[in-house]
Amino acid sequence: MFNLTYFVACSVLLFKIGAKSNPLSLSLFSIQAGILIYLIIKFIFHPYNFKYFWNSFYPKKQAMNHYLIYISVIILSVISIGTITQSFVALIPYVFMFIYTLIYKPYKDPKDNNRSAFNMFVTCLLISFKVYIQYYP
Repeated sequence: MFNLTYFVACSVLLFKIGAKSNPLSLSLFSIQAGILIYLIIKFIFHPYNFKYFWNSFYPKKQAMNHYLIYISVIILSVISIGTITQSFVALIPYVFMFIYTLIYKPYKDPKDNNRSAFNMFVTCLLISFKVYIQYYP
């Protein structure tokens, strides 16, 4: 998860303003994208290899897919920050994910639910600050 945001941001910059014809850039992008896709597929089909994540969610399908939904929220937000001129668009997926986490509570431990909701709340605040700076300079 730590490298996901950086990878998506660098990929957006590569395809938006970077040298798309540079073979080294494309090969590094392909390798990193391949690793990301491999890890997501491995998490989908063999989640028990990720013991902490597998054991921390309720044993329901929707709760087990919480992490995959969160990955898509991160990707959508970073892409919208890099490509769309209105900053508030990046806030929409995080607000829905924040509300979803507060209501559904996919983790078994209440501390994990609170930690996840707090992390999303802080991210919403940071994106809101970016929106504030954009509209009220």
